[in-house]
Amino acid sequence: PPEKTNPKLSKWRGVQPPPIHTTMNTLSGKPYQNLNDLPVTYADISRAQIGNRGGVVRTTCEKSEFLSDIIGANIYLKNEFRQFTGSFKERGARNALLTNLRCKGDTFKKNGAIAASAGNHALALAYH
Repeated sequence: PPEKTNPKLSKWRGVQPPPIHTTMNTLSGKPYQNLNDLPVTYADISRAQIGNRGGVVRTTCEKSEFLSDIIGANIYLKNEFRQFTGSFKERGARNALLTNLRCKGDTFKKNGAIAASAGNHALALAYH
């Protein structure tokens, strides 16, 4: 039988995904040799996850059939639009506030936070 083709995907036939790039150290310009060299550690990620508990919505992931067909692998999209501010920026903003509060304490409480943004990041900072 002839191969079933989706006309929406015909322009993508034969297109290769972009190459996977090595994570580069922006200061030295050299690739990181192992995960321990990365500026963000597992402990940082765990601390952020714990800090965000109860402060941001735990959103679901949904499979994108369209993108999965194009890429040839299962692609899932995280529904961050369900956050109060409608953006994933809420996670980072809350983490930044909690990190500054933990590190700077009373000084941070007195001076507060300033966002060099008029968009989603500023909205998330204002919300939290």
